[in-house]
Amino acid sequence: MNDRTWVTERDRYDRMLSPFSDALLRAADLQPGERVLDVGCGTGSTTLQAAQAVSPNGSMIGIDTNPDITAIAAQRARHAEAVTIVTGDAATYQPPQPVDVIIARFATMLFTNPVEAHRNLAAALRPGGRFVAVVWQAPARNLWHQLPMQAVHAHLQLDRPQASEAPGPFALADPTRINALLRDAGFAVARIDPIEARSWLARDVDDAVDFFNDASGDDLHKIAPPTTIDAIRDTLRASLRPYRTDTGIELPSAAWLIEATIKRRDARKTLP
Repeated sequence: MNDRTWVTERDRYDRMLSPFSDALLRAADLQPGERVLDVGCGTGSTTLQAAQAVSPNGSMIGIDTNPDITAIAAQRARHAEAVTIVTGDAATYQPPQPVDVIIARFATMLFTNPVEAHRNLAAALRPGGRFVAVVWQAPARNLWHQLPMQAVHAHLQLDRPQASEAPGPFALADPTRINALLRDAGFAVARIDPIEARSWLARDVDDAVDFFNDASGDDLHKIAPPTTIDAIRDTLRASLRPYRTDTGIELPSAAWLIEATIKRRDARKTLP
C-alpha cells in the first residue's frame, strides 16, 4: 500500500482496521488523566479515540513520519483538547515528559532498527508504563495481502518473497522474534495474543479491485502490459467473490496483540 492511498482512502482504512483498533484500545485500558503516545498515528483515528478515553486531564501525542498524513491527523484533531500531532520518527522521538502508555497500530513492523527503536519507546515510558501494539501475522493469514499477490503471480513470473525480518508489514509476524526484541529493548513481555477478524474492505468486488489497483501505485503498471493487468484484475475479481457479504467484501485477517511493560526502572539508561 502506498502512502498516497493512506490519505485518499483514509476512511476505508479506518473501517478495515477497526476490529484491530478496538482490540488495541481495549487492551490499553486507558484511564482519565493518562498521558499517551500513539506511534504511527496515521490520519489520527486511534489518537482521537484514545484522547476520549483519557479525557479529562489526559493528553495525547500522535506521531507519524509522513507530513501529508499528519496534516490530516492535525486537521481532524483541531477541536480535541490536549492532542498534539508530531511529524517525526518514533524510533528517535522523545516526548516532553514520560508517558503512561504507548499504543501502536501496525507501525512497529516498519522500524529500520527494531531493537534500538523499541529501546527508545521504553525510554519514553514512565516506570511501570504500558506498551500495547498490534502487528500483522503471516501473509497467508491476511487475505487483503494474499489474494492480490496470488493474482499477480498467476500471470507474472516474479520471485516470491521469502520470510524476512526487513522492515515491512510482516516483519514481526513471528511471535518468538517479537518476544526476543522486546526483551532486548528492556521490556517485560506480558502476553502476545492472536486476533482474528473479518475486515471490511470494499463495497463490492469491483470496488475492491479498483482499490488494490490504486494501492499498487505505478509499480505493477511498469512491469506488465495492459492485457496482463486486465488478466490480473479478472483473477483477483474471481478470488474475491466468495467473500461477498450484505455489507460488502470482508476478508479474513489476523494480527498479534502485544502487551508489555518496562523491565527495569532505569529503562532510559538502556539507550546507547
